[in-house]
Amino acid sequence: MPLHISVIFMVLRFFSQNALLSCGFLFCILMTAQCRQDHAGQPVRARIVVFSDEEGSNTQYQWKEVVFNTLTDPDTMNGLYAQVVGNAEFRLEESQEEGSTEAAPGSYKLKGGDAVQLAYKMQDGVLHPLDYHSMLMLSMYYHYEKIVEFWRDHLGLDPDVFGKRRLVYAPKIAAGNKGEISGTLKLNAAFDPVSQNFLFFKTSPREGLPIAMNLAILAHEFGHSVFDVFAARKEVPFYETSDSRADKQIRGINEGFADFVSWVMTMLEDGYGVTHAGIAAERILPVSWTSRDLILYPKICKGSFYCKGSVLASALYEVAKIRGKGAVPVAKVVLQALPVFAEDWASHKENSDFDYFWLLQRIVEKAEPGDRADYCESFRKWFDDSVNTDKVNEVCAVKS
Repeated sequence: MPLHISVIFMVLRFFSQNALLSCGFLFCILMTAQCRQDHAGQPVRARIVVFSDEEGSNTQYQWKEVVFNTLTDPDTMNGLYAQVVGNAEFRLEESQEEGSTEAAPGSYKLKGGDAVQLAYKMQDGVLHPLDYHSMLMLSMYYHYEKIVEFWRDHLGLDPDVFGKRRLVYAPKIAAGNKGEISGTLKLNAAFDPVSQNFLFFKTSPREGLPIAMNLAILAHEFGHSVFDVFAARKEVPFYETSDSRADKQIRGINEGFADFVSWVMTMLEDGYGVTHAGIAAERILPVSWTSRDLILYPKICKGSFYCKGSVLASALYEVAKIRGKGAVPVAKVVLQALPVFAEDWASHKENSDFDYFWLLQRIVEKAEPGDRADYCESFRKWFDDSVNTDKVNEVCAVKS
């Protein structure tokens, strides 16, 4: 594993054992003056653990001094692109499908969310977090800022149109009226299309790099929000269908898109593994199965709709990397296809035969004529079940 996990554990032990430097998250919210020695200037400079893509580096995450471009108030973690909030509750209204790490829109309610208060000290103009939670929140905002800037600079996303979002830190999890429950650690991070918030749950003891520090996970969740803008147009009913199979298809497409754009930004085939190898085992690009394999050998992957979503991510990954079309150009083609695909979904989402070929045909249509053969060959390879193969062959015969 490229990340030196021992470094992260050293960070956690440092914050948990050094009483002089760790006020405690809740205490710092109430006793701000005692936890902060002075104020950070603009732009904010901080020394934190962040993703590093430096050439020759043997670790993915390092202690670095970084500059925040949009964090306007570090005391309350408020910035131009987002604000970090705490003290929220994620209340599940119904049980979740086994293997699911995303709750379906409408199956939960997100309540509350207050301004947090960072605990830090200043040294030579550089902000140093004083506890574990402050470190995570700084890393989370910094990575979110880099994601928005990447989409702005490379994929044409307008941050003003996209909107400022809330990053909900460590929400409490509850089920129905029964109070807080355990056993939901797999709800590690999520994008909530109802409130347009990003949710980052408490870290499991089994995880290495904390979720809030993992750029690949944040980039994945941001991918869901982009799908929500380009396909759903921020309308929750878009996701709703009474057909269980169609529901799995749209959720898998959403997941596959998010996995792909996470790779586009990070260039990590196994970006989730530094947090939890078990979570990442079935999401490493490219995966070892096709859509036909999932039908013939159901036990080859345990992640429900994620498994087929990984087939989509693998097909796009192949076009971008193996067939040499480039990560950003392929992502742009998919983005152009999403609004048209959304119309297809709206017209057919009650049909049990709704499948991935609806998206695939729109991608082929939006691709440059000289690139269509590569998309077609990749789609034939990965979506080799009878339904998708016939449809892809039909589309490619016309468009190639």
